[in-house]
Formats: sequence, C-alpha cells, structure tokens
Amino acid sequence: MEFKISTDKKFDKLKADCLIIPYFSQPKQWPGQLPDATAAALDALAKAGDLGDKTGACSWLHNPEGLGMRRVLLVGAGRQEQWGERNCHRLLSAIAANLLQSPAKTACLILPEAVPGRAEGWMGQQLAQTLVARTYHYDHTLTKKAT
Repeated sequence: MEFKISTDKKFDKLKADCLIIPYFSQPKQWPGQLPDATAAALDALAKAGDLGDKTGACSWLHNPEGLGMRRVLLVGAGRQEQWGERNCHRLLSAIAANLLQSPAKTACLILPEAVPGRAEGWMGQQLAQTLVARTYHYDHTLTKKAT
C-alpha cells in the first residue's frame, strides 16, 4: 500500500478516484477551495438531511461538478468542541471502512483541524496505520497463502 502526502489545496487540479471531506456537525462548513458547484451540492445534501451529525456518519456524492474525481466521501467528525483523539480515531475508522469497500483505488483526504496535543502529521500517520491494519491478512502458517 502506498501513501502520499500533498499540501496542494487546489482541489480542481487533484486527480484521484475519491475526495474525502470530514465535516463537523454544527455548522457544516466546506473547505473554501472547493469549486462553487461542488460546495452547492454538499449544501443540498446537508439541507436534505442526508449528512449525519455523529462521528463516523458517512455519505457519498457521485460525479461532483468541478472536481476531477468520481466521488466524494463525506464523513462526520462530530461536534467541533468535542474534537480529540477519541473522535479522530472514530473518524479514521469510518474513512478506512468506507474507502476499502468502495471501488476507489486512489483518494485524497482533506484533514480537519489538528487534534489537540498532537503533531500536525499525527492524523495522517494514524490513518495509514488504520488502513494497513484493516487490510492485513495473516497467512504465514496457512497452506494457501492470501493474495
């Protein structure tokens, strides 16, 4: 499994199968660099009640206008005032579960605000560890090896 880190904030120029956008429950705000058409589609999902308020609640937006990506995974980060390691781990677990069940081969994650008391890169490291742990299959002593 390969992981890449980019600080490019021009989402219309990023190429991936999936853009992952964590959001806090109140108020739902989107990254300012998103194309207007994409932000409008996300607002419509929120207004329709399709975005849950709990940490780990997930919704998909397919073929968003203005982005070079086939889908957007929206993941609830819970309430902003409760943001910490516990909610971060729930968020990352939901991201991993949904991403690994999707047909996406590449993904870009917009990191939410840093976890209090943790370094800026900690969340990316935790996501990488979560993805590796969820895809690991023990086969050392098995007759038929996993492929």
